[in-house]
Amino acid sequence: MQSIQKTGSCLARVRPAKVRLVALAACFMAGLVLSPSSVWGEESFRNLRGEGIAVVPFENRSGRQPLDRVARELTEALKLTLQVSGQFDLRSLPLERIPPEGGARQEALLRVARERRIDAVLWGDFQETSPGEVLLTASILDVSRGVVLGSEERRSYGDFDIDEAARELLRSTASALLGYPVHYASLVFRPSREGVPYRVFLDGILLGASPPEIRYVPDGVRTLEITIATSRGEIPVYVADRLLRAGEVQEISFALPEITSLEQREIQELQRGAFHLLGDPALYEQAQRLLQESSRLLAEVPEDRLKPSRREQERLELLWDLDREFHGLNPGNFSRRSEWYRPGDPLRGLPVATKLQQQIARETVEAAPVRRNALALFRLLELRWAEALSEEAWDEAALVLEDLVTIDQTFELRETEALARLRQDYLSLLVRAEQQTGRGKVFPLLGIGAGLGGIAGGGYLLATDEADNYSNSPGPLFDWSESELVEMAAGGALVAGGVLAIVSAVRLARGRTPGDRLLQRWSREEQGRIISAAGDIFSRTFEPGQGSWVIILGPAGEIVSLGDRIVTLPAIVPAEQGRAFSVHRPFVVTRDRTRLVPEGVSVIVVD
Repeated sequence: MQSIQKTGSCLARVRPAKVRLVALAACFMAGLVLSPSSVWGEESFRNLRGEGIAVVPFENRSGRQPLDRVARELTEALKLTLQVSGQFDLRSLPLERIPPEGGARQEALLRVARERRIDAVLWGDFQETSPGEVLLTASILDVSRGVVLGSEERRSYGDFDIDEAARELLRSTASALLGYPVHYASLVFRPSREGVPYRVFLDGILLGASPPEIRYVPDGVRTLEITIATSRGEIPVYVADRLLRAGEVQEISFALPEITSLEQREIQELQRGAFHLLGDPALYEQAQRLLQESSRLLAEVPEDRLKPSRREQERLELLWDLDREFHGLNPGNFSRRSEWYRPGDPLRGLPVATKLQQQIARETVEAAPVRRNALALFRLLELRWAEALSEEAWDEAALVLEDLVTIDQTFELRETEALARLRQDYLSLLVRAEQQTGRGKVFPLLGIGAGLGGIAGGGYLLATDEADNYSNSPGPLFDWSESELVEMAAGGALVAGGVLAIVSAVRLARGRTPGDRLLQRWSREEQGRIISAAGDIFSRTFEPGQGSWVIILGPAGEIVSLGDRIVTLPAIVPAEQGRAFSVHRPFVVTRDRTRLVPEGVSVIVVD
């Protein structure tokens, strides 16, 4: 197989008229000596110019991964050279239809190239011929005749000379195809900032997107253009004619804007996505990731730029803090079995919402999640109040009521009238119960006194042998004597007094008074629904692997539809993880009425 460079170098020579015939003859004879097929190779290259040619990516069959870069750079350099020269019509081949190696490869190349009306195909490969030695080959296939016009080979003996061997192979192959010596320079790009994508064009031909360097660029005077994409389209940031000399490495420094419209749009899209996801428990972490990414982009922009986007970022991060606060309102923390909530400190669970309540206006977007958080805390404390009633912790229930009043006044939840009625009813009941409790304690105390008196009297009679002072003669009652009757009376007084004292003491210790019964009856009749719901919710433990549950909080006793069933609030219902869950009533966050349910327990607040 003939050497491409040897044939091509003959085509490249231009002599004065007096020696032209001698030079051509010498080239012709050298070709005959070096390669028997050169007699048709030179003419074939000349005939191919102006025709369609395809460059198939070089294959790295050496098994050495670092050579993938060299193969890619050779392929792109040959394409660029053919385009810049203007002597060939560069085409492309569907590589998926061409086997990567084997005897069928050349046949497939011919078949596909003929289908595409391509006249020539240039391809190459790298093969390891011995340990550390790699053979680099480039070949040109004449599609019409189905023959290889020529090949060029270079050898590399290690990583130290692989780039030089590749450069020699590239230079000789390109020179043979174009008919004149081709040399290459290198370009290194130095943008003023990172993170802004740009595109590089050489003589109107795209070199790549954001390339750090271009190793092989044909020498000569070249027009270099660098552009960036903006919302107004693609605009140039660098345009210049550069003289590229063979073997030279030129650094191209160019300025990029501090912030592009595309970057600004990316920030806005991230912020819009985060806003859409906020408020949905299943998508809470995704919203956080979007906000982190938009925050990272803003950090790369000078502080005096994009002030509206910075304000929007602060607002969204505030909403994220509100969501985090909302997810922290774990129903289990409000049970009497937990130490997390203690009556008298109702705002402990809402530090963010409490701070914001004094700063925001009603029409701002932050107002909705602030109200959502406050309502969630309010409804959970209602459940705690009901639990206190069920366990007869009357004084604690009164303290929880005062906490409910505090939350309502702080966040203006419009529950003032209902709370006032409830407080009036409950406090009046406490007063009546206390009055009845005072009267109810008299009888147990009298019983204890009487019992102790009986014990003392009976003990005295038995201890002093007082019965001996009475007659032992049979009496009219069952023939018992007077002394026997006295002994029996002493024993009865002792036993009855003990029983009466113990029963009275137990009754006094248990505190079961008419006042307690009054409060129990009121709790059962007036607050039975919410007491039952509180017991159902607080009695459950939610461990990993137990599925998804939704606690729907709202006005006690209100009926809502879940699509296929009706429930009375407050309620806890099972749900399917990852599926949409909606209540047929507006949410506090009305912009999103359907939620994706995560594993574990989720809270939904109906306003």
